[in-house]
Amino acid sequence: MLQSLIQKILKNFNWKSAGGSNESRIGAQGEDLAARYLKKEKGYKLLARNWRYKKDEIDIIAKDGEVLVFLEVKSSSSEELVPTYYRVTKSKKTALERACKAYLKYSSPRQKHFRFDIIAVKLCQKEETSIRHYTNVQLFSKNFHTLSNE
Repeated sequence: MLQSLIQKILKNFNWKSAGGSNESRIGAQGEDLAARYLKKEKGYKLLARNWRYKKDEIDIIAKDGEVLVFLEVKSSSSEELVPTYYRVTKSKKTALERACKAYLKYSSPRQKHFRFDIIAVKLCQKEETSIRHYTNVQLFSKNFHTLSNE
């Protein structure tokens, strides 16, 4: 079912004439597909998309049962040489950690359980589009918890 939905979306998406750079179009399309995947296939409750704190951004914030999930979506075309997962660099992880900590600090009620996931979306015009979900990727130090004063 998800695969047919993805194909319908991609069929109606004009890769050449949509506004913005090709990279930003691919990113936006990947985030849309990731959000649908999380809702329809995984049953997550979406809380926010593109949540910003100062200059940092979290692509998707969702709930998986009682667990708060911060998600980074990495989209690529079939021409990419580096696997999408590895494009979450050390500096990007540092920025994500800052944003996640800010969200945890200002959210009410305080979240006891949370994790960080990466979703890799490979968009292809001719091949089958794929979504890979990497759960519980290490972003926070093992000593970090929401009651800390960071």
